[in-house]
Amino acid sequence: MQSSRGHGKTAKSLEDIGYLTDKNGWNLAVKNIHKFTNIIKEEQHGLPVFLFGHSVESLLLRDYISLCRKDINRICL
Repeated sequence: MQSSRGHGKTAKSLEDIGYLTDKNGWNLAVKNIHKFTNIIKEEQHGLPVFLFGHSVESLLLRDYISLCRKDINRICL
């Protein structure tokens, strides 16, 4: 399971939860999803890729699928 930028282990403190970065944070978060998807595809070669996004993650996934729809088999928003 991916920990999105600014959430989970990437948040250094409670005050940092939801903080992406000072510059280009949204696009970097979408690129992180792409990198994570590629890792899944390499490690689980041949298996379908399913992504789940809740709340802000669902908005990031909408951007991601608009760019990289061919990388995934199913998505749940």
